[in-house]
Amino acid sequence: MRSTEDEPAALASSAALASPARRRVLGALERSGEPVEAAELADSIGVHVTTARFHLDQLVDAGVVETTTRHRGRRGRPRLQYALVDAVAARARNERSRDRLIDVLAAALEGQGSEKRARLSSEAGQNWAASLSVPSGGEAPTERLVRVLDELGFAPERVPEGLSLHACPFRDSARRHRGVICGVHESLIREVLAGDAPDDPDAPAPSDSRVEARLLPFAAPDRCLVALSAVR
Repeated sequence: MRSTEDEPAALASSAALASPARRRVLGALERSGEPVEAAELADSIGVHVTTARFHLDQLVDAGVVETTTRHRGRRGRPRLQYALVDAVAARARNERSRDRLIDVLAAALEGQGSEKRARLSSEAGQNWAASLSVPSGGEAPTERLVRVLDELGFAPERVPEGLSLHACPFRDSARRHRGVICGVHESLIREVLAGDAPDDPDAPAPSDSRVEARLLPFAAPDRCLVALSAVR
């Protein structure tokens, strides 16, 4: 179990990695395999060096990137270089392996035909929601959904249409296998909204207890939308 001392660092890391730009920076650092200067990294991902330094500083503050210095000759100031910390590099390798496995499984489901794919994706989402053991309690369904999606790393934000998801732990796989990955996510969302049956059937329901959800994948280039509507 993670200690309370680890909580602030974990939260900072999650916030830093929610940015697509910073994930590109992390990817470039991983591919380099050795410490690099901000200017080198900026060239590799096609951004201005000031932008690269900004994202690198955010990642250093989050504890996922570390700095080293490199001396060039006897004159001049040492050059600052950046590299992934060992634990982050190991996690990146694990996540790459996980993504490959997800791709293989999603491709296998896609080969089952649209009807069977939809059914299995829905069942997977239902099983995922069940594994979370999300109690309904007195919490309104939409509030519960926001909390769960935030804990899972989707960075939800309330918008007039419903919820805007600014991050996705499976974004790359979703682009390649939208029907499967997004189908699982939509099923998860609906199950979380439904929650558990109340212990007392005569107890008053929360004000937004009848809410319907529809996932709109990549409603914008860098985010998805969960459209929420009241069921009449």
